[in-house]
Amino acid sequence: MTRPTTGPNRGERLPPELDPRTIDVPDGFEPITSSNEFGLRNGPLFERTTDRSWVRGFRAASHHCNRADIVHGGMLMTFADILCARALLDHADPPFVTIRLVTDFLGAAPKGCWVEGQAKLMGIVEGVAQIEARIAIGHRPVMTAQGTFRLLRAH
Repeated sequence: MTRPTTGPNRGERLPPELDPRTIDVPDGFEPITSSNEFGLRNGPLFERTTDRSWVRGFRAASHHCNRADIVHGGMLMTFADILCARALLDHADPPFVTIRLVTDFLGAAPKGCWVEGQAKLMGIVEGVAQIEARIAIGHRPVMTAQGTFRLLRAH
């Protein structure tokens, strides 16, 4: 998998906190290449896949955190949305959009920790998908989320 070192469409060098080559990640995780500024600036994100499952994660850096050096709730919500979309990709072709995301904050994620999550499709009815996500640090839950997505293509 290619590890990007420059920003999309500009050729600028990435700062170390955005360069996946400089991030300490658990074994088996590979960087997810982002093709847009939003994904690039909220990462880097990583994924580990097996025959049966996948897990995504990120190392909590200063640009993910609030003044208390805890991952910002908005970053956790963004990550939950990304997890839900990833789960939906296993079952439906894009495009699709988030129409609702309900989150429960269960714990804090301090700067420097490895944050990871998974999501599972619960069902698709009349072009609307329901997905559940879980974000944790090790076995300690940080957030749960329930996402509702509208499929924009006839299925």
